[in-house]
Amino acid sequence: MNNLSGKKPNEGAKEKVPILIVGIGNLLLKDDGFGIHAVRRIYELGVPEGVEVMDGGTSGLDLLTPFSRAKKVIVIDAVKGGGEPATVYRFSTDDVVFERMPVTSMHQLNLHEVIALARQTGNMPDEMIVYGIEPKAIELDLELSPELAAKLDKVCELVIQEAKQSIENG
Repeated sequence: MNNLSGKKPNEGAKEKVPILIVGIGNLLLKDDGFGIHAVRRIYELGVPEGVEVMDGGTSGLDLLTPFSRAKKVIVIDAVKGGGEPATVYRFSTDDVVFERMPVTSMHQLNLHEVIALARQTGNMPDEMIVYGIEPKAIELDLELSPELAAKLDKVCELVIQEAKQSIENG
């Protein structure tokens, strides 16, 4: 887990960070790494004032504290929603019912397990939005499939715009 600004989310601050953008995924598994590619691209494009960007990798439990220190979290991840590859989804975690699934490992919790645990432990931010993209292939490869690579900048622009609007609206 890496904060791309070089500091821990909200390090040393008593007040919550307004917006935390977190990319989740595994760079070694082609399209599963979309969230990581996205936060790296957002960092290159320029992070708006009041926004922190974090590479959440695959370490689910380590996300609980950063989640609790943010007013709003925007997660970017590969999401299997049943659409065509590269379909972009945007949803609030308040609008989705996550099924309870048995936890098989505390080292690699998936997103819905992390959200469920954050709710149970009081570590949820005030608001959480997920930008997901339908993967084409989850296989050993460091590159995104061409369909997802073509959507990378568009998803980053949507996330940055949402972050800026949230900052402006207080």
